[in-house]
Amino acid sequence: MELTTSVDPSLSVYGLGEHKAPLLKNRSVKEGNNFTLFARDRGTPEHNVEGDTNLYGSHPVWYGVDKTGSMFGVLMLNANGMDVGVFADAIQYRMIGGVIDLLFFLGPTPADVLDQYTQAVGRPLMVPYWSLGAMLCRWGYKVREV
Repeated sequence: MELTTSVDPSLSVYGLGEHKAPLLKNRSVKEGNNFTLFARDRGTPEHNVEGDTNLYGSHPVWYGVDKTGSMFGVLMLNANGMDVGVFADAIQYRMIGGVIDLLFFLGPTPADVLDQYTQAVGRPLMVPYWSLGAMLCRWGYKVREV
């Protein structure tokens, strides 16, 4: 399935994690940037991960900020793998299946958008104080030659 929408070229586009790429998406590239969203646990060391390779989670949400600072968000709720193309004048979703279930968060402030987003997907919970720093993750493990 494919869905494409035009976007104001002056809009700043953020999001589409988890990638090692910057949060602000470069839209000046004429052929666009492609971000694959397919959750996987890739255990390669940090220095071997390409800039646009996805990591542990799949977060198909992006945020637009206009010149006045007003913000909105768009979430594509789809459990299938997808590619999201970020172009100078468009955003394009290409999914391998599922349904098109779009949620729009109209803001207008960043706090409003994040409040609306967490109402839709669930609020984060604070972990117990004693567990901070005790998370297990393979991110950044270095391979030592023996």
